Amino acid sequence: MTNVFVAAREASTTPCLVCGQPYILNEIDKNLKGDELKSRVIRIFKKMSLLSSTLPIPSPSTSTLTPISGGITNALYLLSTPNSKHLIRIFGGEGMIDRDIETEMYSNLADYLGGISYHGRFGNGRIEGFLEGYSPCTLTSMRTPSIIPSILKLHSYIPPSGLGPTELWNQLDTWLSEAKDAQEKVNLPLINSLNLSSISLAIKSCKSSTLPLNPPIVFCHNDLLSGNIMSSGTSIQLIDFEYGSPNYAAFDIANHFNEYAGGTDTGVPDYTLLMSSKEMREWITIYVEKGGGEVEEVMEMVERFMEVNHYYWGLWAIVQARNEGVEEFPYDRYAYERFAQGAKERKKRLSASKKSWNRYAGYATLGVAAAAGIYVGWKFLGKKKK
Repeated sequence: MTNVFVAAREASTTPCLVCGQPYILNEIDKNLKGDELKSRVIRIFKKMSLLSSTLPIPSPSTSTLTPISGGITNALYLLSTPNSKHLIRIFGGEGMIDRDIETEMYSNLADYLGGISYHGRFGNGRIEGFLEGYSPCTLTSMRTPSIIPSILKLHSYIPPSGLGPTELWNQLDTWLSEAKDAQEKVNLPLINSLNLSSISLAIKSCKSSTLPLNPPIVFCHNDLLSGNIMSSGTSIQLIDFEYGSPNYAAFDIANHFNEYAGGTDTGVPDYTLLMSSKEMREWITIYVEKGGGEVEEVMEMVERFMEVNHYYWGLWAIVQARNEGVEEFPYDRYAYERFAQGAKERKKRLSASKKSWNRYAGYATLGVAAAAGIYVGWKFLGKKKK
């Protein structure tokens, strides 16, 4: 099925309405600053407002443009007019995300989830509604179980094209290949010190140990860090679905748990902030009570995907270091830290597997011994009868 934005470009119909909202090809230079950036944003906004009955026509004298912090991949700005507030998202992460697919999905999700809203797309970004009265969660407030209903609602979403298979393993393979290319092109000691052949083997090991568990596939956010969870104090709203896709529910939960460590500000997560096994089980129990499943089965899958999740974002960070550099964010340090924690999770997984095998072997030995005892006893009784 041809994507609606691709179809519009191929038909040369832009500017036009796509997904019921304006679509133009004009872009905003990410290097613009101050009044130049504001002037460009307002020109783009005006052009799109001519196609929309809901977008206002902003005036430079009564409008303000304010940067919004918290985004790593994108540049975010709040455009305020006397009667409206809109989020201007200028895309980053070139080549990492298919923006045609992602924006069509975002439009559908906005209709399904409510709260968030889509108001149109320009060449390298889009206009979204601003969530008035909401603020991003902190590393402390994101731990609340009140987020679970929002996650469950997202996990119940079925895209118009259907769920389809997960692309997780293919995505990891693609980023692994690009990460190897990055090692050859960037002169960053932390990245050059990483053993990607070992990472490749670890990913294959994770895949072979996880797939037999038959983890359920749902629509996942895949990036549920604190900044992507907005709270008004009484309600929760998930935002920024650019990495959203059909994936394993356990991966999404594992990602959320890993994000308790933070690190998207300094590049250095604090893994002492992670949940204990008891806290994880309590969280998963609430999820299972509302969404179905068996607590111990989900717990096992989540623990295994916590390791995979570190490789996912570690590889992503290496590719970002090649594409974006490390001046704005230390992607090299972030990759190093994620892989280091992934190695700890792998050691824990292999240790658990060894204990499980030893337990099985012990049971097998006891079974053999018991069988031998029965046989010897039977022979003894047989001889007595004679």
